[in-house]
Amino acid sequence: MVEFVGNDNEDVIEDIIEEVNITDDEEETGADDDVVTPPFVGMVFHSWEEVDKYYKRYGRQQGFGILRACIGVGLRGKRVYSTRDELGTKRSKKCDCPVLMYCNRTKDGEWVVKRAVNEHKNHCPTPRKFRYVPRYRQEDINSLIKRKLFNDYNSGANVPQIFNCLASERNGVENVTFTKKDLQNIIARDKAEKLKEGDWNAMWKYFKAMYTDNENFFHKHRVGEDNRLQDVMWVDARNRAAYEEFGDVVLFDSTYLTNEYDLPFSNFVGVNHHGQTILLGCALLSHEDSETFEWLFTELLSCMSNKKTHWFSY
Repeated sequence: MVEFVGNDNEDVIEDIIEEVNITDDEEETGADDDVVTPPFVGMVFHSWEEVDKYYKRYGRQQGFGILRACIGVGLRGKRVYSTRDELGTKRSKKCDCPVLMYCNRTKDGEWVVKRAVNEHKNHCPTPRKFRYVPRYRQEDINSLIKRKLFNDYNSGANVPQIFNCLASERNGVENVTFTKKDLQNIIARDKAEKLKEGDWNAMWKYFKAMYTDNENFFHKHRVGEDNRLQDVMWVDARNRAAYEEFGDVVLFDSTYLTNEYDLPFSNFVGVNHHGQTILLGCALLSHEDSETFEWLFTELLSCMSNKKTHWFSY
């Protein structure tokens, strides 16, 4: 991928683009129809957006991704670096390739290329490799494809079936630039947004009503960095009373089911004096890892007056 560098608050802004390797060597077809000429010293752009658009098109054509960053002057005269890339760099690795484009913004507001390196080292990008860059694949998923994706998914089709249907419309998988995973990510983001704006509000109102009816109703939740619901657990008054009597041994089950939001439904169960299974608590969890489970168990014990028990899980 590539790095841009600059600071819009300066009269003269410097921008650098450095390449980062796409770590996959398979060949696939795909490139822009219009040929984009390589950058050269002296090229002039009327705006930052033109610079960004041009180098993205060039990177797609050549088969490597780009990452932009900005260089400015700090309070003490030191250069300050910041990254501006909405897709991040987690899937790529730097390979010390010298390819870059370095731009300055003039006092007239134009952007001029001051340095350009176009010869790659340590890897061999080709036009067919553009599909290994998530940004370029996502650009090809237009509104028509998204509409078909949601319509078919809501009608009961799964993502692999929808992908195969789209591939058949394009005369083969080799003519599809995006992947099944890209479609799954779109569905997942849509579900998370619905949970944030719709169903979470309904769940919250239900919890408030339950607590108003009985103050022994207990619930806890936490949100992620994007302020979306991440994990939630709840225990009603009957569950708490049952734990007091039959909470010596508790079974934790996180395999019960996965709902339409891809959040595993987990529950705590015990056994009463009649040998019957009783419910002691419930949770919706975003991850099945030690950190999430530690949060959940801590909250449950807090709800149950920190009464110790013997845990079993499967």
